Amino acid sequence: QFAHAVARTPAAALARGSRAAGCSLLEHVSPLVEAPVTSYAPERAWRPPDAPASFNNSWYAVAFSSELQDAAPYATRLFGEPLALTRHPAGGAVRCAGPDSLAAGYVVVEHQGLVWVWRGDPASADHRMLPTHPAPEATHAVETILDYGCDWKYIVENNLDTPHLYWLHDGSIPPIESLGCNRANIGSIGLRFFADDVGVGHIGKTSKKVTKVVRYDAPNVVRHGGVSGFSEEFNIVPLGPHRTRVLLRQRFPKGPILSTLLRVPGTAPVLQYLVRNWNYQIGLEDYCVMQGQAHNIDDFGAPNWRATSSGDDLIVRFWRWVAAAREADGATSEYFVRWDGSRVDEAAAAAAAARSARPTVDLPEWAGRQSLLTTQLLLAEGRRLLILASVEAAMSALVMSYSGRRSDLVSPVLMFGTALLLFHAASQFSLRAAALCRPLLAANIFYHVWMCMEIMHYADGDDLFANQNTGLRASVVTVLAVVLLEVVALKSAGIFYARLRLTSEPQLAALRRLRRAQLGLPQKIVLLLLFVLIFAPVLARSLCWAEVGLPDDVCTAEYSTWPPHRPPAENVTTPVNATAGDNSTLTIDGGIGGATNGSLGLEI
Repeated sequence: QFAHAVARTPAAALARGSRAAGCSLLEHVSPLVEAPVTSYAPERAWRPPDAPASFNNSWYAVAFSSELQDAAPYATRLFGEPLALTRHPAGGAVRCAGPDSLAAGYVVVEHQGLVWVWRGDPASADHRMLPTHPAPEATHAVETILDYGCDWKYIVENNLDTPHLYWLHDGSIPPIESLGCNRANIGSIGLRFFADDVGVGHIGKTSKKVTKVVRYDAPNVVRHGGVSGFSEEFNIVPLGPHRTRVLLRQRFPKGPILSTLLRVPGTAPVLQYLVRNWNYQIGLEDYCVMQGQAHNIDDFGAPNWRATSSGDDLIVRFWRWVAAAREADGATSEYFVRWDGSRVDEAAAAAAAARSARPTVDLPEWAGRQSLLTTQLLLAEGRRLLILASVEAAMSALVMSYSGRRSDLVSPVLMFGTALLLFHAASQFSLRAAALCRPLLAANIFYHVWMCMEIMHYADGDDLFANQNTGLRASVVTVLAVVLLEVVALKSAGIFYARLRLTSEPQLAALRRLRRAQLGLPQKIVLLLLFVLIFAPVLARSLCWAEVGLPDDVCTAEYSTWPPHRPPAENVTTPVNATAGDNSTLTIDGGIGGATNGSLGLEI
């Protein structure tokens, strides 16, 4: 109505009659408002309509804002060029520095939880091209970092390929299974190509009739979304040849249920833990395929595609965009070339990387390509060791309940000490503790195998399955379960130790900070209560052995054999040392292996 009213004013009519005045309604309104942007994904950005394909004049996300600490440099790379990001402690602004003065000219912007670097002329940096979510406060975001040992282009292709969810992952995690993405439903995929004002992509339905959107935002961003309000943002950062980091951010809509749950302490860390573990599982499944694909194409010269099927048209468009961008930039490769065409000194870049991350051991040349998903694998092994440590501590309390005398304290104390050492190694990523875990676990295994053989020796063969030997059977099953647990822990500890040796000290320091951040106050209280409950039986039995609080008139006896077993058939004499106070009654009740005949002689 406002536009119609302005169009009917005499001034507007006069302007229409005089083209030289340049005061038409469109020319008057255009500078005052932003043109609407058509976008199939929640995140949107303004794109020049006539912009050619190029790796330059674009924003690249290089880190999450949560990764940067005040006044602490954050080292990373972009197309092989070393960059150092530093947050100013006073104003909070982030600046970029590099091994030479050219890198210092990059424009850095912190926007909606990500740190963006403008790869182009600093004077032409356009903030309208930053991807922007319209209502980030209405969603709960989970951030995940995935490091891959392959080229960034294969990761983009993998995330654009919708049918691979059905064939490769095959419902391997609950979210994918809930959408019906398994091999049985691969024939029911329906995809339609679209192009909006931001990028190109596919829109279609899963087997559960859920709308799914996949969009490619050149040069290195892939977005997934749907009608439920859930969205994924893959910022695929090309660190260098055969080295890529993915900054994955998943947004969950804050409906009534999620908003209520997030008010409960500990819900956000649990949700983050589950989502990140699902991402690590999917990343490991994808990585095997991407590495084989890179081997065939890069090493053997196989074509990127020979024939196409459902969903491949988007992948073909991506590879053609890469070829057009290289041609427009006048380079055969996007690596070690700056936006102005100058070359990055690869030797200086390698030296800068060596200074920022010095490895703990001497690595061969292929180690940089073969150290796959180092951070994620270490975190996964650490979580596995934490679980094994908790089970080991619980089993120590169970073994304590079968103990009959002080000398039997060796097994539970050894187990509990091993559990504490495993917990320290997994939570602090300690190389020394991980090295000590292996011989200690091996000693545990040998000791418990010997204990199991001793119990079976006293059981006298087939009598182990007799009714009167229920306690012996329970002891054998318990000790065998302990041995199996410790064998699994020994294997995990060995893998964890090997990965620690292949990780640089700065990476280990970052992992320790991440672990401390994950273990907040509620989690520490829960762990403390868990260890107190586990250690309570051990402490109680130790106090009883120390005769703390026992009255003087209570008889205490110490038997000379353990475990309790059926005595042999021949006549034996078993000494019993017993003490009693004045006016006490000593009562001994027993039999010989539960047999109906037999005699018990008592000599005091």
